[in-house]
Parts: sequence; structure tokens; C-alpha cells
Amino acid sequence: MRKQIAFCLSFLPAVIFAQTNNPFFELQPDSSFKWTAGTYANYAVGSTAMTNEFINSFWTGKFIDENQKQRVQSRLKNSNTIGGDANAGLFYIQGIDSLFQHKKLAWFVAIKERAHANARFSRDLFNVAFEGNDSYKGKTADFSGFELNEIQYQQFQGGVMSDRFGIGISVYNGQQMSLLKAKTASLYTSQYGDYLDFNTSYSMILSDPRHTGLGSSNGIGSGLDLYARMPMTLHNGHKADLIVELSDLGFIRWNAGTNHYKNDTTYHFDGFVVKNAFQLADTSMHYSAKAALNAKPDQKGAYATYVPATLDVKFAPLGVRFQYLLGIRYRFDSDYRAYGYGQIHYHFGPRFILAAEIGYGGYANLQTGLTLTAKLNSGLAMQLGANNVMAYIAPSMSGGQGVFLSLSKTFR
Repeated sequence: MRKQIAFCLSFLPAVIFAQTNNPFFELQPDSSFKWTAGTYANYAVGSTAMTNEFINSFWTGKFIDENQKQRVQSRLKNSNTIGGDANAGLFYIQGIDSLFQHKKLAWFVAIKERAHANARFSRDLFNVAFEGNDSYKGKTADFSGFELNEIQYQQFQGGVMSDRFGIGISVYNGQQMSLLKAKTASLYTSQYGDYLDFNTSYSMILSDPRHTGLGSSNGIGSGLDLYARMPMTLHNGHKADLIVELSDLGFIRWNAGTNHYKNDTTYHFDGFVVKNAFQLADTSMHYSAKAALNAKPDQKGAYATYVPATLDVKFAPLGVRFQYLLGIRYRFDSDYRAYGYGQIHYHFGPRFILAAEIGYGGYANLQTGLTLTAKLNSGLAMQLGANNVMAYIAPSMSGGQGVFLSLSKTFR
């Protein structure tokens, strides 16, 4: 049993370094391990309020009917979150025969394409955005506390790792970034709907809009990844592993072309001025609203942002009949709630592992993951999984989704 558990846990540094963002990616180094190369891709999105059905319709541009909106509205609270990631990359791991008398040691390099977004929004903001403001006549809709954070970057990484420890150092190329925070924001609709008053105090920072294509360089940064597996002896004499992973502890400094916006004011909007009924191009909005839409940056200058770091702590008993582990994960600076989870692993002989996970928190609520890991012939290995199978069984009732795939080839 301990050998089987080692197969799943002994090389968990690959979780961080391959950035599959799930706890199931395994490699097994031994004295005959020479090198491994592979590729991976994954995406994940979740919301405490929006259902998968709603997210899918919105993302694909499909019609969102009243039933879909009502299911979301029944889940809304005063403060709600949505967040997601998309990643892809290539990695190479080279075994080291012996260094400091540690045989299971390897160095690695990786190149990754990364994207992350998260937002916090109020109940009123959702209702006005998707239902309009008709129900708010004579009332004020409160949008305060709105936050939006988006970042896209490339990561170039190298380091060393083993079955007991790992360290990776990264250089980030910042491609795009947007950061919007509205400390206060409200929309008053007059009783007869003939005018609106929008009050806001916000700050917004955008990376240089002149360079947005893939690989564009609007910032440079660095990061650190750490991994440790610590054997433990429990009070009953049984063995266990405590696994700690800290990934993406870093920052990106955006260049001098970064735009900074800051405003604290009220905009009054009372309709359109039509100068020529037969030429809509000659139609304009009243000045105050038009000025709000054509805002100029207050200044330009360099700005530094943190990359959302992730701390993952796992506890895995050894020598038990059923292999399982318990963990808790947290992402900093990303509106992410602590995610607690448990996993059970089942082995189908020496080649296949089926892993089931149940957890609560993160960007969604309840999550039920399922992953298949297969060691194929000639050193090939494949992993395929879903972060939340309920997203594909009951999309109208679940709020998180994601899939991941990795392929690798090991030479011995």
C-alpha cells in the first residue's frame, strides 16, 4: 500500500511546476529516471451566484431566458464573486543521478501561458445589468464594492525538485492587466424614469492599450514556487505525510505606459439630444454622461501588481486500507474563499488511478471532481479530469466548472 501511495504523492511538486492547478498530476522518479517531457492545458471558472447554465449562455452569446436569470437571482447575496483561470504549457524534467546523496532529484524547465480573472459584484449590479433599471424607479441601486481584476502573462520557469522538496524560480512577461475598484457606486432612477444619477468613487489601472497581442510585453516580474513533503508519525503510531505547496509568490511591474484613472463624482443623465431625426449619426448624449464615457487617464506611470499566489496544505495518512487525503487551499489577492477538500484514490492495477474529490469554497460552492490518471505503454502517461462533474450533469444547479488534460513521456 505504501508503494501505491508513493506513486500518487511522492512527486507532487509537479502539481506546482506543471501548473495543472489540480492535486492529481503525478510523476514517479526513481534510480532509472532519466527525463520526462510533457504538455498540459486547463481551464476553470466558478461563481458563488451564477450557475454554469448562465455562464455558458453568457460566454457563447446565447439567449438568456427569465428562468436562467431567476435561478441566479435566487442565489444572489449582497456580495458575490466570480473567478477563473486558463493555462497551457510545456515542461521538461531531467533526472539527476546523485546530488548530496539524494537519488530522487531532478531539475526542470517550463514555459506557460497564463490568464486569470476575478470580480466581486452586488445583487443590484446583476439585476440592473441583466434586468434593466425599471424596477428601481424612485430607488437607488447600490454597486459599491465592485472589483474587477484581469491579468494575462507568460511564465518562464526553472528549478529543482524531488519527492521531498522543490523550488522553482520564474520570470513573468506581463501581457495585459486591468484593475478596477469602485469603493462607492450607486445609480438613482427617478420615479418617472426621465433621468438617472450615477454616483461613483473609483480607481482603474490599465496596462498599455497599444500593445495587446499574444506575447506583448507591458511588464516584467518574477516569482517563487515552493514545495515540501514532511513525513509524520501520528499518536497511534501510523505514518502520514504533510504536504505544503506555495505557488506564484511573485509580482509584475507594469511599464510607464500604464494608464491610471481616478474619479469621485456624480454624473447626471437625462436622455439623448437628437439634432436631426433623419441622421442618427448626429445624435449625441448630454455632456455630463458623454464625458464619463470618454474619460481620459489622470496619469501614466509604472505600477506593480501581485500575481495571485496559492497556498495548498494537504494531509495524507499512509498504511491505511483506503488511500485518501484532506486539504485546504487559498489564493491571495483574488476574492477567493478558502477551499476545503477531500480526495479518495482507487487503483485499477499498476497503470490506472481514479481519483474523486469533494470540496467547498473557492470561487464556487460545492465542487465534485473526478480524475483519471493512466500510465500507458512506452513511458506515456495521461491525465484527464473535471473540476466539477455536476457542471455537466446539472448545469442549472451548479456554479463551478473546469477540465484539465496533461500528456507526458518518460524515458528511463
